[in-house]
Amino acid sequence: MATYIPAIRARIGVTEYFVSVMTLGEAARMIDYAEEVDAWTSETPPELKMQRKLNVQRVEREMVPYLVATDDHFYSALTVEVRMTHHNGECGFTFQSSAQFPGGIEFGQLTLDGTEALYALDGQHRLKSIEMAIRQRPELAGEHIALILVPFADIAKSQTLFSDLNRNAKTPSKSISLLFAHRDPHARIAKKVAEESPLLHGRMNFESTSLSANARQFMTLSTLYEMTRTVLGDLQGDISDEEEMCHTSDFVTVIDCFTEAIPAWRMVRDNEEHPAYLRQRELSGHGVAQRALAELARRARTQAPLDWQQLLMRISAKTEDGHSVVDWRLTNPRWQSVALQGGRVNNTSTSIQLLADELAKTIGLDQVNGGQSRGRRVVSKTSSRRSRPST
Repeated sequence: MATYIPAIRARIGVTEYFVSVMTLGEAARMIDYAEEVDAWTSETPPELKMQRKLNVQRVEREMVPYLVATDDHFYSALTVEVRMTHHNGECGFTFQSSAQFPGGIEFGQLTLDGTEALYALDGQHRLKSIEMAIRQRPELAGEHIALILVPFADIAKSQTLFSDLNRNAKTPSKSISLLFAHRDPHARIAKKVAEESPLLHGRMNFESTSLSANARQFMTLSTLYEMTRTVLGDLQGDISDEEEMCHTSDFVTVIDCFTEAIPAWRMVRDNEEHPAYLRQRELSGHGVAQRALAELARRARTQAPLDWQQLLMRISAKTEDGHSVVDWRLTNPRWQSVALQGGRVNNTSTSIQLLADELAKTIGLDQVNGGQSRGRRVVSKTSSRRSRPST
């Protein structure tokens, strides 16, 4: 049975294409996947494939929940290749123009006689998520998505189109993505903390995931976001404005606590130290330490919910011989194989946890539940417990 689709015919380079719209239900029903159309198997040579293999796990884990749970979801156009079948000397793919516009654009009707194969050349993961999401929310079938339909020429042309569509696409940095994220409560809270914290206000990098050697910023938004998730934990669903304000104030208190406990952070806050100079000398100026401190705060708040601030302040304590219990200098051999590898800062999840473990031992978190720690006596206004000194 023939299918009639309103479409615009246009051209870019030497490629003629058509732009149209389908309901999500029609797209899920009519558009297939290249690996199914060509019956790819584990023995199919890569050079005969037109694109990468479909990653269903990513679709289920990330994309379907987005469509199902987010009312204002939006997808860009699917690029669909139309493989025509010749029969009786005629082509089953025809376009009848009904109006022309300046620039060589034509509007008309695209006719598919049902013998052609339609498959997603770009957007197969979006298509699969649409198909799966409709099973959970059937009403999604009535929504619309834009299509770019390209006539099939040969496998080499299809591979070239897939490469062209993807090779120049660049994923935005995590910080940029978070800056523009308004649904994620952790992202919203992190951005508010960046404005309300005396240490962070005016010293945040909202565009990059790393800081250059001479950057004037103290922290990246991506680092602050991960700290927010660590300290506040999971925030199920959306939260009220009042809850968001409460969480923001709570996390600002955590940042303020560390600012008072770490001399270099206080100097940055008071404009007595440039963040770039701090990063050259101290581990506390790097993301691995900032995220480890967030983990330390999480543990302290869990193990000592009433006294966690006093517990965290122990990182500013002195031993009886006048040494700081935490020597943040990058030259401190204590950080080797913990947060540094071969003298270079190692910003990995393993290093974050190892550094958090070191700091936890230092402030005596293992004593909260009756454990014993070793080391010289710590002289502190907040505690006189024993703590492990820096080496």
